[in-house]
Amino acid sequence: MIHEQLDITHWKQVFSVAQMRAEGQQPDDYNIGGPRSIAVIEQLREEAFATLPGIERVPTDIFLWNLGEPEQRAVTKISGVPYRAAGKPWPLAPSGIPMNFVAQFCFADSRDLLPPLPGDLLLVFIEGKEIRLKHPIPGWERNVIYDIVLGHRNRHYSAVESARLSAVTFEWVSLGEFPLITPEEMPELPWKLVPVYGTRYRTWDYPNIDGFAYPEVAEHIVTTLEATKIGGTPPSPWQPQDDLGSYLCTLNSVFYADTPVYPFLNVPGPISTEEWRAHLNNPTRDFLKIGDMGLMNIFLAADGSLQWVAAG
Repeated sequence: MIHEQLDITHWKQVFSVAQMRAEGQQPDDYNIGGPRSIAVIEQLREEAFATLPGIERVPTDIFLWNLGEPEQRAVTKISGVPYRAAGKPWPLAPSGIPMNFVAQFCFADSRDLLPPLPGDLLLVFIEGKEIRLKHPIPGWERNVIYDIVLGHRNRHYSAVESARLSAVTFEWVSLGEFPLITPEEMPELPWKLVPVYGTRYRTWDYPNIDGFAYPEVAEHIVTTLEATKIGGTPPSPWQPQDDLGSYLCTLNSVFYADTPVYPFLNVPGPISTEEWRAHLNNPTRDFLKIGDMGLMNIFLAADGSLQWVAAG
């Protein structure tokens, strides 16, 4: 195993739905922002539909984040130093500047969920055009940055839309014994993303729980998980994606709920909203945001190319 595995039993005890209800709280969660999110979602799904006879479920590996750099370089992660050979030329944007290393997906622990792949890891590099809001959000020191404009590279756009799209480069890597790039060898990158790395949890998506078949559960309990994930059912990006090929994975924004939960597994306690916003307001460090806290789905086409669709 490359990744550490989430102890879901522990987190269900820490964030007990029964205890929350006894204390007068209404437990619900939608976006995976830490162990509380998945612990609550799993308990609610077990109550409502997870054990229904004949229900379709699709296995998926989701990732909960740890703050900082991992000891195991090959794990699924956002930013930091990639699992990449030393001395290999760095991808460049059309403008000639180095592209941002945004994420890597490690498929070594998830092979049973996917078609045959040309490598063990997929690195994601993004040019990162920044489109700032004309009007700052009150109380925030910085404007929101829209890093990836809605759409994917094979759709048709107007000239204005095409000019706004960020270039995206994917790179396959196989696990092996070779010198890895060091932090000192990396170029200066435009984005200063806070590095996080993933702990894996194998669970399920339920693609056919809808308002017609199960009207009592469809509106308030998550069926398809919106998380950084491998396999399963792709979260909806509000755009057609049936023609893109086999679904591989999703890169999700790094979320924080407005309650003092544990957003990172390796931080021994809650992080307050004020502390989180201090990170977001720091011009030298930022957590990954795709559009307005959106996501990016990645697909493997029949010809071996990688297709993507992003939404915020």
